[in-house]
Amino acid sequence: MSAKRIPVLLAVCMFSIEAYAAPLYVSLSGSHTPPFSSWATAATNIQAAIDAAHDGDMVLVTNGTFVLSSAVNVHTGVVVKSVNGPAYTTLNGAGATRCVNLSRSNAVVDGFTITGGFSDVGGGAYLTAGTTLKNCMIIDNRASAM
Repeated sequence: MSAKRIPVLLAVCMFSIEAYAAPLYVSLSGSHTPPFSSWATAATNIQAAIDAAHDGDMVLVTNGTFVLSSAVNVHTGVVVKSVNGPAYTTLNGAGATRCVNLSRSNAVVDGFTITGGFSDVGGGAYLTAGTTLKNCMIIDNRASAM
C-alpha cells in the first residue's frame, strides 16, 4: 500500500466510527411500529423505544404527559430527550411508581418534568454512578424510606 493511500483510509475509518444511528421516536399518537424510525411510526411508550435502542442511540420524545405504570428503566447507554423540554413533556408516576431509573453508564434523561413518583428511595428518579439527569423539573414525588 502506498503512503498516499494511508491518510484516505484513516479518514474513512474515523468517519465511520463517529456515525450514529437514526433516532428512535416516541409519541402518544404514534402507530407503535418498530423500529420507531419516524413520528408516524413512533412508540407510544418510552420504555418500548429504550428497549429497542442500543448504546449510543437517542430516543426523542414529543410533547405529552406519559402516565407510567412502571418506572422508565434506562438500562442501556442511550440519551432519552424530550423535544421541547420540561414545560411540554411530563413523566407522571401517578403516586404509584418511581418515574425514572438510570442504571447504565452513559444513560441520560434530558428535558422532562418528573412528577407523581413514589418509591422507597428516589421517588422521582434513581440514578447510579455514571448516569445523568439534566434539564429536568423534579416536583411532587415521594420516597417512604428514612
